[in-house]
Amino acid sequence: MKKSWNAILLQFSLGQKFLIILGFFLALGAVVNGFQFFRVLDMVVETEVKSLQTSARILGNSISAQFYERYGDVQAFSKNQVFSKGTKEDMVQALNQYSHLYGIYDLISFVDTKGKLIAINNKDAMGKPIPSESLYHENLDSEKWFKLIQNNQYLEDKGKKFTGTVYGDFSLDTFASAIFKKDIYSTIFVAPVFHSSGKILGYICNHANSKWIENEIELAYKQMSLLGHPTARLTLLNKKGEILVLANEKYETKTMSLLNRNRDVVLKGNWRDLKYFPALALRQGKSGFGLTTDPQNKMDVYVGYSPIRSDKFIDEIGWSVVVEIPKKDYLTHVQKAAIEFLTSLLGILIISLIFSYWFVRGNKIKLDLVSQDLKRVVEKTAVLGRDVAFSSQTVENSISSNQSAIQQSVSALAEMRSMMAQTNVNAKCSLEKTEKAKQCSLNGKYTMERMAHSMNAIHESNGDLQAISELIENIHQKTNIINDIAFKTQILSFNASIESARAGQHGRGFGVVAQEVGKLADVSAASAAEIKALIVESIQKVNSTLEAIQSRLADGNKVSNEAIDVFGQISSYVDEISIQVRAIKEASDQQERGIIQANQAMRDIDQASQKNNQAAMGSRIASQNLLQQSHQLEVVVSDLTSVVQGQNPIKEKVSLKEGDLPLAGEFPRGA
Repeated sequence: MKKSWNAILLQFSLGQKFLIILGFFLALGAVVNGFQFFRVLDMVVETEVKSLQTSARILGNSISAQFYERYGDVQAFSKNQVFSKGTKEDMVQALNQYSHLYGIYDLISFVDTKGKLIAINNKDAMGKPIPSESLYHENLDSEKWFKLIQNNQYLEDKGKKFTGTVYGDFSLDTFASAIFKKDIYSTIFVAPVFHSSGKILGYICNHANSKWIENEIELAYKQMSLLGHPTARLTLLNKKGEILVLANEKYETKTMSLLNRNRDVVLKGNWRDLKYFPALALRQGKSGFGLTTDPQNKMDVYVGYSPIRSDKFIDEIGWSVVVEIPKKDYLTHVQKAAIEFLTSLLGILIISLIFSYWFVRGNKIKLDLVSQDLKRVVEKTAVLGRDVAFSSQTVENSISSNQSAIQQSVSALAEMRSMMAQTNVNAKCSLEKTEKAKQCSLNGKYTMERMAHSMNAIHESNGDLQAISELIENIHQKTNIINDIAFKTQILSFNASIESARAGQHGRGFGVVAQEVGKLADVSAASAAEIKALIVESIQKVNSTLEAIQSRLADGNKVSNEAIDVFGQISSYVDEISIQVRAIKEASDQQERGIIQANQAMRDIDQASQKNNQAAMGSRIASQNLLQQSHQLEVVVSDLTSVVQGQNPIKEKVSLKEGDLPLAGEFPRGA
């Protein structure tokens, strides 16, 4: 059976065999790819529908970010000092600026704790006047938001850091509608205004229109339109399931305004009453996606829905987002891709077969030419074999002569390595001595610096001697005063003696006293003169000592500074020598490593030359066998020709001579 199968295969040419095999594998690949494509197609459909849920979550996150801003805006407004210190005109101007800057607040009012209106913006966001003067005669204590703040019903979530704001849910704002003479839907945010003492002065109330929500929904619709879904419908529901904002109600391709602000739709249509399964799931706080029927338009739609859950939104509000796209308009790109894939696959199969036929036909001609070239190459191979044998002998002789030179090079490198090792040791020793010299110079520098500090201390002591000199000078002045007093006492004693003589017998006792006082004055004058002489001598000695010390201090400072500079220069020179010695050591290390590597390389070259010698001998033997194999190659070329052309092979055999070595990978006969 095996022989008959081989015989059948031999009836076909190489091109026919290639076409049969290629056709089989192309058909198998088409089946496998088709199966994988439809499997991936189902996954893509599920992913595309699930993306609607993702779109609903993204839109919810955008709305929650805007809610977070609105919640904080009113608290930021309330901290403006104009509401506690400014006039009414200042407050109105500030409120007008807020309305114009943010563009979403139709009314911003400031009332006292009783509900009496203190200030309100008199211009809208576009700068148009608002008839607000009549409002100052009204009391807003009956407004729902004022009752909430009076009852401390703040909308808070301390876990998400929402505190301090009263919230009025999305509804028809009757107060704003009466002023602007049209239906206005608002969300209201209220925060207290505090005095610096902590007392509540009043409340700021922001009437945010629906633009802060509608802008996010319009942006989401534009993004979905860019993604190829212009018929998408976007809906925002409140906690009751009522419609707050509805975009593209009829699933139409919108180019103008797409928001439905109809009073009969907003806050009227309750999807839960229609038993619409997304609304029922949202009531349980669930998110999801799927295929369902729109109960209002009676058409199949793909829907994705999600409650708004975010760190920037309070879950108690209970808003949710629904995204719907008609089934007929959704996944059309996927269906189109499937058709294009199948068409492309069929086209590729046909083109592949045509190209394969052309390729095989062209290569068959080339193979015929190659077989003829092989015959010519075989003839030249014998001549080449003789040339290779001669070249192998020449290479063997050259390698033998090179081995002697390589061994001499290895010996010379070994001697150089020994010399570099000794140089490395000397450089290391020099580096150690240089480090010691550097340390000694640093120690000398530190010693001179300490001597300079000592000279400074002596200089400070010189200041103490100067103070002593000044003290002696003060004593000298006091001695002059005592001397003056003694002189005046002598004059008084002399005058007393004259007066006692005039008094006669009655002044005799007074004369004795005056005489004794005169003697004491003489003694005091003599003592003061001696003290003055001693003080003058002390001042002269102290001054001469100060001059000598200052002179020696100046010389000592000059010498110590010069010594410090000299030691600094020595340290710098030692650093430079140390760097140079270290560089010499590193260079010698690198040279030693280089010599080691060169020595190893020469050994490798020596081993390689020995191997080359052996290889040359092997080449000479192989060249002898090359002649015999050229005859065998003739038979192989003949078999190749028969395989390419589909004919019966030529039955020829060539026997090897005894002693010839067969080449590795010899082509087997009959393959």
